[in-house]
Amino acid sequence: MTTSISHNAPITFQAQWFENNKHLAETFIEKITRSFLFCVNKLVMSLILPAAQISQERVKNIGNIFKEKWNTHIGMHRFLNKNFTSRPIEVMTPDSVKLRGTFFKNVAASETAPTVIFFQPNAMLSKQGAFDWVLEQAALQEFPYNFVYFDYRGCGESEGTPHSKKNLFLDGESIYQFVRDKLHVPSNAIHFYGWSLGGGVSSNVKEIHSGFESRYVNERSFNYIEYVVKNFLNDFIDRRFNFLSSCMKDTLSTGITWLAAFWLSLLNWKIESVKAIENLKGKTLIVHHPEDELMKNEASLYHSLFQRAISPLPHIEELNLNRSPSSQSFFVHGAPLAAFADDNLNPEHEISKFLFASNVSFSERILNRFAVASSQFRSQVFTRIAQEFQNGGLYWRSGEDAFYNRNGLSMTDAMRTQAIVRTKLLAID
Repeated sequence: MTTSISHNAPITFQAQWFENNKHLAETFIEKITRSFLFCVNKLVMSLILPAAQISQERVKNIGNIFKEKWNTHIGMHRFLNKNFTSRPIEVMTPDSVKLRGTFFKNVAASETAPTVIFFQPNAMLSKQGAFDWVLEQAALQEFPYNFVYFDYRGCGESEGTPHSKKNLFLDGESIYQFVRDKLHVPSNAIHFYGWSLGGGVSSNVKEIHSGFESRYVNERSFNYIEYVVKNFLNDFIDRRFNFLSSCMKDTLSTGITWLAAFWLSLLNWKIESVKAIENLKGKTLIVHHPEDELMKNEASLYHSLFQRAISPLPHIEELNLNRSPSSQSFFVHGAPLAAFADDNLNPEHEISKFLFASNVSFSERILNRFAVASSQFRSQVFTRIAQEFQNGGLYWRSGEDAFYNRNGLSMTDAMRTQAIVRTKLLAID
């Protein structure tokens, strides 16, 4: 049975307590502790989840930009609007907190099609579109996948306040139930994608359903969050206390990081990823960068899973964003994936290939889909080739002749792919 979804009111859902998620309920002792240490807990929460500190005015502005983007019929966003319908969702968690997000239904897919749940990094809201590139890749390569964005409690338009890591895990678990029980997507077809903090949250949520072989992308995330806090504090001390000697800075750093780790543990914000990922059954992709400012040294998830492992687990793969020889002069941890692309590596294509379980490259997929495309679309591609590659249309005769090299000239697969992609993105019909 599938759920019939209109495009007016939000899709609503009530998540439930089950045996496998009851450990996420806040205990009486945890409630007393965080109430007694309210101010300290608020400080720790603001450090781990700065998105919860975004002003309501900015939240409203982000919402307006999102609404405009998903209602436009001009420019590059028109392509996404042609291929997806966006629908707000409201999910009530088992502890009665209303989460808000968006369900993006692919026009070429059913409501029960494979669905990817995105877990946001700590300083971003879902409506800022950090993962829009995945939707674009699904549409370009014609993979019939649907997608779900959501904000953790206390962030963006979601209600409530996060008091510990359990709250964030329960938020992700509630969204999972929405996809499974409201949209009726089979568990093996519910895939996860988490970036930064989202990697730590998503790994623990996926562990609750570790018996299912869905795919999981963990991008630029950590093994233990206290090491991330340590890196952040060390960099802060280096910048602000550069007048101190190295010995004094080391002493100050050791003391502050020990104190931070103590509060993280006491207030139940100690998020771990390694054990959760090792317990997963489905395929996992670890996306990392050796120069990541926050995930360096002990914080590196890649280091824990691969470099320290005697024999890496066969279901875990890795993608090094620094495979290319180019050097980066930007903030590596927060940069969009497109910033790492060059002739040797396109991370968006590589991650899409994994997430959509494809066994061919981006170019091969585009050319394979073109082979079975409609005659109308094929004509549009040939026209574009004639306009863009022929210097007036005389050199290669028709665009179709050029595409198939009927005139003895060599049009490469890269040129063919470029023409097809540009036609998809810019086509009027």
